[in-house]
Amino acid sequence: MPADLPSGATLLRWGVESADTGGRKGADDDVIPYLILPPLPKTGSTTRATTPSASTSTSTGTSTSTGTNQVATLAGPDPEFVAETRPESAPPGARVTVVVSPLDPDVRILGCAVTFAGGSDRACRHSGGRWSAQATVPTGAPGGETLPLDWRVTFVNTAGTRTDANGTTDYPVRGSTPAAPAFEVVADPAAAAGGKEVTVSHNSADTTVAITGCQVGFTENTLTSCLRSPSGWTAQVEVPPKMPAGPSPLHWTIAYARSGGPGGTAQGLSSFRVLPVEDDRDWWDTAWGLLWRTALGGVLLVGLLAFRVIRKPILDRLRPATVASGEPPRNTGPESTEKVSVVSVPAPEGMSVRVDRPDAPPARDIRLHVRRPRLVPHVPEDLP
Repeated sequence: MPADLPSGATLLRWGVESADTGGRKGADDDVIPYLILPPLPKTGSTTRATTPSASTSTSTGTSTSTGTNQVATLAGPDPEFVAETRPESAPPGARVTVVVSPLDPDVRILGCAVTFAGGSDRACRHSGGRWSAQATVPTGAPGGETLPLDWRVTFVNTAGTRTDANGTTDYPVRGSTPAAPAFEVVADPAAAAGGKEVTVSHNSADTTVAITGCQVGFTENTLTSCLRSPSGWTAQVEVPPKMPAGPSPLHWTIAYARSGGPGGTAQGLSSFRVLPVEDDRDWWDTAWGLLWRTALGGVLLVGLLAFRVIRKPILDRLRPATVASGEPPRNTGPESTEKVSVVSVPAPEGMSVRVDRPDAPPARDIRLHVRRPRLVPHVPEDLP
C-alpha cells in the first residue's frame, strides 16, 4: 500500500496475461474498489473515522477526484462509493461506461444515474452484480481538459434506511493528441541460456493501431528487425553467449499507424530471464566417460575374483597342519612332542587286521586289535 495515499475509496488495478493450450496469447485487466483506512490512533478509542481528503467537498458531502483514479467518496459517516469509468479517457462524442459500486458489501444499491455537466441523466442498469450506465462525452468538450461527470445513487444502508448520495469526478477528454497505444511483446521461451535463440512476437492491444515495423534485442545497439507472420510481427533473437544469468529485459521499438489519426513510434522493455549455461559436452566426451568407468569396473571385478582364488592357499599356509581328512586336530591336553607312527607288520601267515576308528585324529593312545585266523589242518585228499 503506497504510504502517500490518503484514506478513503480508491481503485486497485490488476492485469493478467494468459495462453491457452493451443499457444494463443490473451490479456485482460480490470479494477477492484478498495477502501484505505486512516491510521489507527496510538491511544484512546480504536473506532475508525472517515477523514475527507484535500479534494473532498465537506460542505456538500460529495467529493471530486482528478487524474485517472476516477474515485469519488462521501464525507462523514455515510457509506463510501466508487465511480469507475471505462475507458479512462475518450474523445468528444464517445460513449463512456460508468460503474458505481459501494465499498461496504452490506450496502445495497437501489438505483443510480450519471451525466456529464450540462447533459441529461442516464439511468443505471443492474447486471452481473454491478450498477452501470452509459454516457456520451459532449461533442463540444475541449480536448485535453477534464469534464465533470456527476453521479447519484440511491441505497439502503446497514441500518436499513433508504438514503441518497451523489458525487462528481473529473473525466479527461481526449483531444487532438491521442493516448499512447499499448503493445504486447512476448518472448518464447520466456527464459533461455546464452547462445540460444528465442522468438519475440509483437502485437497491438488496440484494434485501431496497426504495427508497420519493429526491432528487438537485448541491447539498444544490437536490435534485430521483425518479419510479418500470420501470428503477428516476430523476430528471432539470439541470447548473447556471455550474458550473465538472471533477469535481462528485451529492448523493443515499434513503428505503428493509427486509423483516423497520426502514427508514431513506441519503445519499451519486456521481461526475460537468462538461464545458466548448461554443460554442453559432445558425444565423444560422453562415450569416453562411459568407457573408462566400465573399464574401471572390470578391473575391480577381476581383482576381486583373483583375490578369492589366491586367498585359500595363503590361509592354508598360515593355519596349523591338519590331518589327511582335513579336520582340525583335537585338543587332548598339554601339547606333546611325541610322534606316533603306524607301520604295517608283516605276519608269517594271513591275518585279519582292523583299526578301530580309522578316522580318529592323532592321539596318544591307539588301540590295535589283531585277530589271527583259526588254524584248521588241511590234509590233501590225494595222500595215500
